[in-house]
Amino acid sequence: MEKKRFFPWLLIVLGSFFVLYQFLLQSANSVMIEPLQTSFNVGLTDIGFLSASFFYTYVFLQIPAGLLVDRFGARMLMTLGCTICALAAILFGCVTHFNQAVYMRLLMGLASSPAVVGVMYLACRWFPREKFALLASVVEMIGMLGGAIGEPSLANLVAKVGWRTSMIWTGVVGLILSLCIVLVVRNQPKIKIAADCKKIPTKELWHTFIQALKHRAVWLGCLYGAFSFSVISGFGGLWAIPFLQDVHGLDVTKSAFISSMIFIGASLGAGSAGYLACYKLNIKSLMVTASIVSMLCMLAILFIAKGFFMNAVLFLLLGLSAGFYALSFAYVKINTCESIGASAMGLTNMMCLLLGAPLLQPLVGHFLAYLTALGKSPIMIYRLGMLPFLLTTVLGLGIALMIKKPEEKKYVK
Repeated sequence: MEKKRFFPWLLIVLGSFFVLYQFLLQSANSVMIEPLQTSFNVGLTDIGFLSASFFYTYVFLQIPAGLLVDRFGARMLMTLGCTICALAAILFGCVTHFNQAVYMRLLMGLASSPAVVGVMYLACRWFPREKFALLASVVEMIGMLGGAIGEPSLANLVAKVGWRTSMIWTGVVGLILSLCIVLVVRNQPKIKIAADCKKIPTKELWHTFIQALKHRAVWLGCLYGAFSFSVISGFGGLWAIPFLQDVHGLDVTKSAFISSMIFIGASLGAGSAGYLACYKLNIKSLMVTASIVSMLCMLAILFIAKGFFMNAVLFLLLGLSAGFYALSFAYVKINTCESIGASAMGLTNMMCLLLGAPLLQPLVGHFLAYLTALGKSPIMIYRLGMLPFLLTTVLGLGIALMIKKPEEKKYVK
């Protein structure tokens, strides 16, 4: 009996390690900028393109990956994806030309696309429907913790053995993980735990997914995730450190520590969101409350906060509240049927990722350049330049208020 209870959780943790692994690959270039410049003889613009190339395939393949997982199951897609990721990481450590490195990053993004949708698929099949909010949050929490712990660990490894050897070792770890996935993961239990998980033909699957796209609740959930997560990926992922340096005069070490509070808070927030949604409060109340806290924290960070300690606390609270973006997966799952569960999760994950890093990061960069050309002071440039992130918290609150409780009882068939 204990084994039966333990095994589903083993599947979720193992799948979450794949999410952690792809999160580490996403941000790997951030800890090896100078060595990459030297090795490939390129500038920062090219390094930025190299880093972003991972997302070009990863983000836009979320829906196709979801459809494939719904059709063929998570075990095959996750094993294949993790294996290709690992091989691409090894080859990345061996390439000698910049274009070859870009191709490897594109391949990593492509192969990573089944990670999140695959583990969500397993959660749907191995646990009762009412546990999904908790499980989705656990997956996101492990991914965030991987980013917080994995980046410094990889940075230390790069300093000791170099970026090429570090990437080769990272690839070896991925091969071990893919072996564990193929040996352990099973698509669903012999005795059904959740609703009917019968596979449907590809044509019918696509038609059902298109019907889901017409459902108001699906888009509300996706937009809430996009607006909430954009603060983490857009502000915390790039602009928080220069903001702290120019507005508060902090050195790069202190600024990096404060910025990391967003990711630590997001990990705690994702886990808390799942627990509260399962055992305490309804999803709408949690979304509204988290959005209000995010908005107030962002406002305080931009115009009120002073000193190291106050900023660290506010960044932690901002990450904690923004981490409730994980509820978007649960809300979309509530409003879609089992047969397109992975496809719906792919859509949600794509929307969460699309706004922050790919869109808002360059948009804010252009806004900052425009303010600089107007001759504004550095403090005013960064305070005004970060306003798009404040706007996303306001829009997230608006979306949360639009959610109607009765929609939680409707399912796209």
